[in-house]
Amino acid sequence: MQLGPLSMQTLLWSLVLVAALAVLVRSSKIFVSASEDTAKALGWSSLFVGVTVVAVGTSLPELATSLWAAWTRNSSLVAANVTGSNIANVLLILGSAAVLAKGLDLSKEAMQRQVSFLLIATFLLIGTIYDGRFEWFEGVLLLAYYGVYALFSVEEHKEGRFEALKNWFFKPEFNSKLIALLVASALATGAASYFAVHAIEELTSLTKLLPSVLGASVLALGTSLPELSVAWIAARKGNSDLAVGTLLGSTVFNVCLVMALPSFLRTLNVNTDTLTLGIPFLLISTLLLLFALVQKKLTAHEGFAYVLLYILFIFQLYTSF
Repeated sequence: MQLGPLSMQTLLWSLVLVAALAVLVRSSKIFVSASEDTAKALGWSSLFVGVTVVAVGTSLPELATSLWAAWTRNSSLVAANVTGSNIANVLLILGSAAVLAKGLDLSKEAMQRQVSFLLIATFLLIGTIYDGRFEWFEGVLLLAYYGVYALFSVEEHKEGRFEALKNWFFKPEFNSKLIALLVASALATGAASYFAVHAIEELTSLTKLLPSVLGASVLALGTSLPELSVAWIAARKGNSDLAVGTLLGSTVFNVCLVMALPSFLRTLNVNTDTLTLGIPFLLISTLLLLFALVQKKLTAHEGFAYVLLYILFIFQLYTSF
Protein backbone atom coordinates (compact mmCIF):
# COMPACT_ATOMS: atom_id res chain seq x y z
CA MET A 1 0.00 0.00 0.00
CA GLN A 2 1.43 3.33 -1.07
CA LEU A 3 1.22 6.37 1.16
CA GLY A 4 -0.29 9.58 -0.23
CA PRO A 5 1.61 12.90 -0.22
CA LEU A 6 -0.15 14.02 2.99
CA SER A 7 0.67 10.79 4.81
CA MET A 8 4.27 10.95 3.64
CA GLN A 9 4.64 14.50 4.95
CA THR A 10 3.06 13.52 8.28
CA LEU A 11 5.45 10.57 8.56
CA LEU A 12 8.44 12.73 7.63
CA TRP A 13 7.71 15.43 10.23
CA SER A 14 6.90 12.79 12.84
CA LEU A 15 10.37 11.34 12.27
CA VAL A 16 11.91 14.81 12.51
CA LEU A 17 10.10 15.35 15.83
CA VAL A 18 11.26 11.97 17.20
CA ALA A 19 14.86 12.67 16.09
CA ALA A 20 14.80 16.17 17.63
CA LEU A 21 13.45 14.83 20.92
CA ALA A 22 16.12 12.09 20.89
CA VAL A 23 18.86 14.73 20.53
CA LEU A 24 17.20 16.80 23.29
CA VAL A 25 17.27 13.84 25.65
CA ARG A 26 20.86 12.88 24.79
CA SER A 27 22.25 16.41 25.07
CA SER A 28 20.40 16.96 28.35
CA LYS A 29 21.79 13.68 29.68
CA ILE A 30 25.33 14.87 28.90
CA PHE A 31 24.60 18.19 30.62
CA VAL A 32 23.23 16.42 33.69
CA SER A 33 26.22 14.06 33.86
CA ALA A 34 28.70 16.94 33.74
CA SER A 35 26.64 18.87 36.30
CA GLU A 36 26.53 15.90 38.66
CA ASP A 37 30.33 15.49 38.44
CA THR A 38 30.73 19.13 39.38
CA ALA A 39 28.28 18.89 42.26
CA LYS A 40 29.90 15.75 43.66
CA ALA A 41 33.30 17.44 43.55
CA LEU A 42 31.80 20.23 45.64
CA GLY A 43 30.37 17.78 48.17
CA TRP A 44 26.73 18.76 47.73
CA SER A 45 23.95 16.50 49.07
CA SER A 46 21.74 14.37 46.77
CA LEU A 47 18.64 16.44 47.58
CA PHE A 48 20.43 19.74 46.90
CA VAL A 49 21.92 18.41 43.66
CA GLY A 50 18.46 17.24 42.61
CA VAL A 51 16.58 20.50 43.27
CA THR A 52 19.27 22.69 41.71
CA VAL A 53 21.86 21.33 39.28
CA VAL A 54 20.06 18.26 37.92
CA ALA A 55 16.63 19.96 37.96
CA VAL A 56 17.90 22.85 35.83
CA GLY A 57 19.75 20.51 33.48
CA THR A 58 16.78 18.22 32.92
CA SER A 59 14.52 21.26 32.33
CA LEU A 60 16.69 22.67 29.52
CA PRO A 61 14.53 21.00 26.81
CA GLU A 62 11.36 22.66 28.18
CA LEU A 63 13.07 26.05 28.36
CA ALA A 64 14.65 25.84 24.91
CA THR A 65 11.48 24.67 23.15
CA SER A 66 9.36 27.31 24.92
CA LEU A 67 11.75 30.10 23.91
CA TRP A 68 11.70 28.91 20.30
CA ALA A 69 7.90 28.66 20.39
CA ALA A 70 7.56 32.26 21.61
CA TRP A 71 10.16 33.50 19.11
CA THR A 72 8.29 31.83 16.21
CA ARG A 73 4.90 33.19 17.37
CA ASN A 74 3.61 29.82 18.63
CA SER A 75 3.13 31.22 22.11
CA SER A 76 0.24 28.88 23.04
CA LEU A 77 2.80 26.05 23.08
CA VAL A 78 4.51 27.56 26.13
CA ALA A 79 1.66 27.21 28.66
CA ALA A 80 0.71 23.84 27.16
CA ASN A 81 4.31 22.62 27.48
CA VAL A 82 4.64 23.85 31.08
CA THR A 83 1.33 22.43 32.31
CA GLY A 84 1.80 19.18 30.38
CA SER A 85 5.37 18.74 31.64
CA ASN A 86 4.42 19.39 35.25
CA ILE A 87 1.47 16.99 35.06
CA ALA A 88 3.86 14.39 33.61
CA ASN A 89 6.44 15.13 36.33
CA VAL A 90 4.01 14.47 39.18
CA LEU A 91 1.64 11.83 37.80
CA LEU A 92 3.78 9.84 35.37
CA ILE A 93 7.37 10.27 36.57
CA LEU A 94 6.91 10.58 40.34
CA GLY A 95 4.23 7.90 40.21
CA SER A 96 6.36 5.43 38.24
CA ALA A 97 9.39 6.20 40.45
CA ALA A 98 7.30 5.28 43.50
CA VAL A 99 6.36 1.99 41.84
CA LEU A 100 10.00 1.20 40.97
CA ALA A 101 11.27 2.13 44.43
CA LYS A 102 8.31 0.39 46.14
CA GLY A 103 7.43 3.69 47.78
CA LEU A 104 9.13 7.06 48.27
CA ASP A 105 10.01 8.67 51.58
CA LEU A 106 8.83 12.31 51.84
CA SER A 107 9.47 12.72 55.55
CA LYS A 108 12.62 14.85 55.40
CA GLU A 109 12.01 18.42 56.52
CA ALA A 110 14.00 19.89 53.61
CA MET A 111 11.98 17.84 51.11
CA GLN A 112 8.71 19.01 52.66
CA ARG A 113 9.84 22.62 52.30
CA GLN A 114 10.59 21.98 48.62
CA VAL A 115 7.06 20.62 48.14
CA SER A 116 5.67 23.74 49.84
CA PHE A 117 7.56 25.94 47.35
CA LEU A 118 6.13 23.86 44.50
CA LEU A 119 2.56 24.23 45.76
CA ILE A 120 2.86 28.02 45.93
CA ALA A 121 4.46 28.14 42.46
CA THR A 122 1.64 26.06 40.99
CA PHE A 123 -1.06 28.31 42.43
CA LEU A 124 0.82 31.37 41.13
CA LEU A 125 0.87 29.80 37.65
CA ILE A 126 -2.85 29.03 37.72
CA GLY A 127 -3.63 32.56 38.88
CA THR A 128 -1.54 34.22 36.16
CA ILE A 129 -2.75 32.18 33.14
CA TYR A 130 -6.42 31.81 34.03
CA ASP A 131 -7.39 34.90 31.97
CA GLY A 132 -6.00 33.27 28.81
CA ARG A 133 -2.92 35.50 28.59
CA PHE A 134 0.45 35.70 30.28
CA GLU A 135 2.09 39.14 30.27
CA TRP A 136 5.71 40.17 30.88
CA PHE A 137 4.96 41.67 34.33
CA GLU A 138 3.54 38.29 35.38
CA GLY A 139 6.83 36.81 34.20
CA VAL A 140 8.65 39.25 36.50
CA LEU A 141 6.51 37.99 39.41
CA LEU A 142 7.43 34.36 38.73
CA LEU A 143 11.11 35.22 38.25
CA ALA A 144 11.12 37.03 41.60
CA TYR A 145 9.54 34.00 43.23
CA TYR A 146 12.16 31.73 41.71
CA GLY A 147 14.84 34.06 43.05
CA VAL A 148 13.45 33.56 46.58
CA TYR A 149 13.30 29.79 46.00
CA ALA A 150 16.89 29.65 44.70
CA LEU A 151 18.25 31.78 47.55
CA PHE A 152 16.45 29.64 50.10
CA SER A 153 17.80 26.42 48.56
CA VAL A 154 21.37 27.76 48.52
CA GLU A 155 21.05 29.16 52.04
CA GLU A 156 20.09 25.72 53.35
CA HIS A 157 23.27 24.18 51.95
CA LYS A 158 25.74 27.05 51.79
CA GLU A 159 28.08 26.03 54.60
CA GLY A 160 31.46 25.32 53.06
CA ARG A 161 30.04 25.22 49.52
CA PHE A 162 31.50 28.44 48.16
CA GLU A 163 34.99 27.58 49.34
CA ALA A 164 34.70 24.25 47.52
CA LEU A 165 33.42 26.06 44.42
CA LYS A 166 36.42 28.39 44.47
CA ASN A 167 38.82 25.46 44.79
CA TRP A 168 37.15 23.61 41.93
CA PHE A 169 37.16 26.66 39.67
CA PHE A 170 40.95 26.86 39.74
CA LYS A 171 41.49 23.29 38.51
CA PRO A 172 41.70 23.85 34.74
CA GLU A 173 42.49 20.23 33.90
CA PHE A 174 39.19 19.19 35.47
CA ASN A 175 37.14 22.27 34.80
CA SER A 176 37.82 22.77 31.06
CA LYS A 177 36.43 19.39 30.03
CA LEU A 178 33.23 19.93 31.99
CA ILE A 179 32.77 23.45 30.60
CA ALA A 180 33.20 22.10 27.05
CA LEU A 181 30.59 19.41 27.69
CA LEU A 182 28.17 21.92 29.21
CA VAL A 183 28.51 24.37 26.30
CA ALA A 184 28.29 21.67 23.59
CA SER A 185 25.24 20.01 25.17
CA ALA A 186 23.51 23.38 25.59
CA LEU A 187 24.06 24.23 21.90
CA ALA A 188 22.76 20.80 20.84
CA THR A 189 19.69 21.33 23.02
CA GLY A 190 18.99 24.67 21.37
CA ALA A 191 19.28 23.26 17.84
CA ALA A 192 17.11 20.24 18.62
CA SER A 193 14.49 22.50 20.21
CA TYR A 194 14.22 24.52 17.02
CA PHE A 195 13.52 21.40 14.95
CA ALA A 196 11.08 20.04 17.55
CA VAL A 197 8.97 23.21 17.50
CA HIS A 198 9.13 23.44 13.69
CA ALA A 199 8.03 19.80 13.38
CA ILE A 200 5.05 20.47 15.66
CA GLU A 201 4.10 23.48 13.51
CA GLU A 202 4.04 21.24 10.42
CA LEU A 203 2.18 18.40 12.17
CA THR A 204 -0.54 20.69 13.49
CA SER A 205 -1.05 21.99 9.97
CA LEU A 206 -1.18 18.46 8.50
CA THR A 207 -3.27 16.75 11.21
CA LYS A 208 -5.51 19.71 12.14
CA LEU A 209 -4.71 19.14 15.82
CA LEU A 210 -4.34 22.20 18.06
CA PRO A 211 -0.67 23.09 18.71
CA SER A 212 -1.42 23.12 22.43
CA VAL A 213 -2.70 19.51 22.29
CA LEU A 214 0.60 18.32 20.84
CA GLY A 215 2.44 20.68 23.19
CA ALA A 216 0.77 19.25 26.31
CA SER A 217 1.29 15.64 25.21
CA VAL A 218 4.04 14.82 22.71
CA LEU A 219 6.26 17.85 23.35
CA ALA A 220 5.71 17.84 27.13
CA LEU A 221 6.40 14.13 27.44
CA GLY A 222 9.38 14.30 25.08
CA THR A 223 11.01 17.18 26.95
CA SER A 224 10.31 15.39 30.27
CA LEU A 225 12.30 12.31 29.26
CA PRO A 226 15.47 13.56 31.04
CA GLU A 227 13.52 13.84 34.32
CA LEU A 228 12.05 10.40 33.69
CA SER A 229 15.50 8.90 33.10
CA VAL A 230 17.06 10.50 36.20
CA ALA A 231 14.09 9.60 38.43
CA TRP A 232 13.97 5.98 37.28
CA ILE A 233 17.73 5.44 37.66
CA ALA A 234 17.73 7.10 41.09
CA ALA A 235 14.65 5.14 42.21
CA ARG A 236 16.14 1.81 41.12
CA LYS A 237 19.31 2.64 43.08
CA GLY A 238 17.23 3.48 46.15
CA ASN A 239 18.21 7.17 46.02
CA SER A 240 14.75 8.65 46.60
CA ASP A 241 16.27 12.02 47.61
CA LEU A 242 17.72 12.53 44.13
CA ALA A 243 14.59 11.22 42.37
CA VAL A 244 12.15 13.42 44.31
CA GLY A 245 14.53 16.40 44.48
CA THR A 246 15.01 16.43 40.70
CA LEU A 247 11.27 16.36 40.04
CA LEU A 248 10.47 19.05 42.61
CA GLY A 249 13.23 21.37 41.40
CA SER A 250 12.39 20.77 37.75
CA THR A 251 8.69 21.45 38.29
CA VAL A 252 9.37 24.75 40.09
CA PHE A 253 11.84 25.68 37.32
CA ASN A 254 9.18 24.95 34.68
CA VAL A 255 6.57 27.11 36.38
CA CYS A 256 8.88 30.05 37.03
CA LEU A 257 11.58 30.28 34.36
CA VAL A 258 10.14 28.25 31.46
CA MET A 259 6.91 30.25 31.71
CA ALA A 260 8.49 33.61 32.54
CA LEU A 261 11.41 34.01 30.12
CA PRO A 262 9.39 33.56 26.87
CA SER A 263 6.95 36.25 28.07
CA PHE A 264 9.71 38.84 27.60
CA LEU A 265 9.69 38.03 23.87
CA ARG A 266 5.92 38.50 23.50
CA THR A 267 2.62 38.10 25.35
CA LEU A 268 1.82 34.39 25.68
CA ASN A 269 -1.62 33.11 24.67
CA VAL A 270 -3.21 30.25 26.62
CA ASN A 271 -5.57 28.02 24.63
CA THR A 272 -8.93 26.71 25.82
CA ASP A 273 -7.73 23.11 26.20
CA THR A 274 -4.99 24.24 28.58
CA LEU A 275 -7.51 26.19 30.66
CA THR A 276 -10.33 23.60 30.72
CA LEU A 277 -8.26 20.39 30.92
CA GLY A 278 -4.63 21.20 31.69
CA ILE A 279 -5.28 23.42 34.72
CA PRO A 280 -7.78 21.01 36.40
CA PHE A 281 -5.35 18.09 36.02
CA LEU A 282 -2.47 20.28 37.23
CA LEU A 283 -4.55 21.23 40.27
CA ILE A 284 -5.47 17.58 40.93
CA SER A 285 -1.83 16.47 40.69
CA THR A 286 -0.80 19.29 43.06
CA LEU A 287 -3.43 18.32 45.62
CA LEU A 288 -2.36 14.67 45.38
CA LEU A 289 1.22 15.76 46.06
CA LEU A 290 -0.03 17.77 49.05
CA PHE A 291 -1.77 14.64 50.36
CA ALA A 292 1.46 12.66 49.94
CA LEU A 293 3.30 15.40 51.84
CA VAL A 294 0.87 15.10 54.76
CA GLN A 295 1.39 11.32 54.72
CA LYS A 296 5.16 11.88 54.46
CA LYS A 297 5.35 9.08 51.88
CA LEU A 298 4.14 7.98 48.46
CA THR A 299 3.36 4.27 48.30
CA ALA A 300 3.78 2.03 45.26
CA HIS A 301 0.00 1.59 44.97
CA GLU A 302 -0.54 5.34 45.04
CA GLY A 303 2.21 5.74 42.44
CA PHE A 304 0.41 3.27 40.16
CA ALA A 305 -2.81 5.29 40.58
CA TYR A 306 -0.86 8.43 39.57
CA VAL A 307 0.24 6.74 36.33
CA LEU A 308 -3.35 5.68 35.53
CA LEU A 309 -4.50 9.26 36.09
CA TYR A 310 -1.86 10.49 33.62
CA ILE A 311 -3.12 8.02 31.00
CA LEU A 312 -6.63 9.42 31.59
CA PHE A 313 -5.30 12.96 31.03
CA ILE A 314 -3.80 12.01 27.65
CA PHE A 315 -6.99 10.18 26.64
CA GLN A 316 -9.14 13.20 27.55
CA LEU A 317 -6.77 15.55 25.72
CA TYR A 318 -7.08 13.73 22.39
CA THR A 319 -10.78 12.88 22.61
CA SER A 320 -11.99 16.30 23.78
CA PHE A 321 -10.15 18.61 21.32
